[in-house]
Amino acid sequence: MQYAKTTNVKASDLNYDRYTSSAYDRDIVNSIPFHKALHQHLISYVTKKFAKKEKVEMIDLGVGTGITSKLIQDSVKNLHIDAVDFSQQMLA
Repeated sequence: MQYAKTTNVKASDLNYDRYTSSAYDRDIVNSIPFHKALHQHLISYVTKKFAKKEKVEMIDLGVGTGITSKLIQDSVKNLHIDAVDFSQQMLA
């Protein structure tokens, strides 16, 4: 299977900076099939894999408002997350 290495969409073409955080979260949850189930599976996996580790470091690229990172952070002690997003509105 071959994947595209680039996109034809520039960050400036997207409207994330015109979203409120709550509207963005609502739209993401509603547009991704099985969003809640995916998060539950992810938290279960991460907790089993990393909960007993002394130190865990993670990077979240395209963090948005941080829904996923927050869930992971709440589940894993001693976690440090570097969050990256091109939208200042999402990081606020």
